[in-house]
Amino acid sequence: MYIRNESQGKGIGKQLLQAMIQESEAKGFWTLNAGFFPENISSLRLH
Repeated sequence: MYIRNESQGKGIGKQLLQAMIQESEAKGFWTLNAGFFPENISSLRLH
Protein backbone atom coordinates (compact mmCIF):
# COMPACT_ATOMS: atom_id res chain seq x y z
CA MET A 1 0.00 0.00 0.00
CA TYR A 2 1.18 3.49 -0.70
CA ILE A 3 -0.13 6.41 1.32
CA ARG A 4 0.53 9.88 0.00
CA ASN A 5 2.79 12.05 2.13
CA GLU A 6 -0.02 14.31 3.34
CA SER A 7 -1.89 11.29 4.75
CA GLN A 8 1.01 9.52 6.46
CA GLY A 9 1.00 9.10 10.22
CA LYS A 10 -2.80 9.14 10.50
CA GLY A 11 -3.39 5.39 10.82
CA ILE A 12 -4.74 4.99 7.29
CA GLY A 13 -2.31 2.20 6.41
CA LYS A 14 -3.27 0.30 9.56
CA GLN A 15 -6.98 0.68 8.76
CA LEU A 16 -6.46 -0.54 5.20
CA LEU A 17 -4.36 -3.50 6.34
CA GLN A 18 -6.96 -4.51 8.93
CA ALA A 19 -9.75 -4.25 6.35
CA MET A 20 -7.74 -6.38 3.91
CA ILE A 21 -7.15 -9.03 6.59
CA GLN A 22 -10.84 -9.13 7.53
CA GLU A 23 -11.93 -9.37 3.90
CA SER A 24 -9.40 -12.10 3.12
CA GLU A 25 -10.61 -14.13 6.11
CA ALA A 26 -14.23 -13.68 5.01
CA LYS A 27 -13.28 -14.96 1.54
CA GLY A 28 -11.43 -17.99 2.97
CA PHE A 29 -7.86 -16.99 2.16
CA TRP A 30 -5.31 -18.80 4.30
CA THR A 31 -2.26 -16.66 3.60
CA LEU A 32 -1.40 -13.07 2.81
CA ASN A 33 2.11 -12.23 1.64
CA ALA A 34 3.82 -8.88 1.84
CA GLY A 35 7.05 -7.68 0.35
CA PHE A 36 8.85 -4.48 1.20
CA PHE A 37 12.33 -3.06 1.45
CA PRO A 38 13.99 -3.32 4.88
CA GLU A 39 14.84 0.38 4.64
CA ASN A 40 11.13 1.20 4.63
CA ILE A 41 10.71 1.76 8.35
CA SER A 42 7.02 2.68 8.02
CA SER A 43 6.22 -0.67 6.40
CA LEU A 44 8.25 -2.53 9.00
CA ARG A 45 6.29 -0.88 11.79
CA LEU A 46 2.97 -1.51 10.07
CA HIS A 47 3.63 -5.19 9.54
